[in-house]
Amino acid sequence: MSLLVNLAQLARQAVCLEGRIAPADWDLDPHDELLAISSPVTYSLTVRKQGKGILVEGSLRTELTCACARCLKEFRQALDRENLALYLPLEGEDQVVIRHECVDLTPYLREDMVLALPQHPLCEPGCSGLPSAPPGQVQEPGGNRQPPGRLSEWAALDQLKL
Repeated sequence: MSLLVNLAQLARQAVCLEGRIAPADWDLDPHDELLAISSPVTYSLTVRKQGKGILVEGSLRTELTCACARCLKEFRQALDRENLALYLPLEGEDQVVIRHECVDLTPYLREDMVLALPQHPLCEPGCSGLPSAPPGQVQEPGGNRQPPGRLSEWAALDQLKL
């Protein structure tokens, strides 16, 4: 789905847009293991012509399903982009793409939302991470534990002299 704004209509008056967009329509990285959009993105936007560009103001809201970057516990987190303000130039080097007198706002809103996503989501600020291995066991990368005396598959690499 695209959020299209007609430039001829903007020349006469501001346009108010409200609605919801399904998570799949945002085209975010499906291979991100730490977060995903879990509910539709609700938007409330006012778009107006301003000088040689258009000004988009409003808010975006959704809910994320995250995996903690330290302990991998799954949790939900709200993503609220209050006081959103985007200026999109209609002329010059950075001008927006205009097709049939319309501008598609979706890629610019997507970019703003991606920049607001947490880079390292944490279930709580003081998360201590995965539990450490009990005494007498070796913790391998990936969380596999082995009893002492049994060397891991990686031990042979430790013996290499480079």
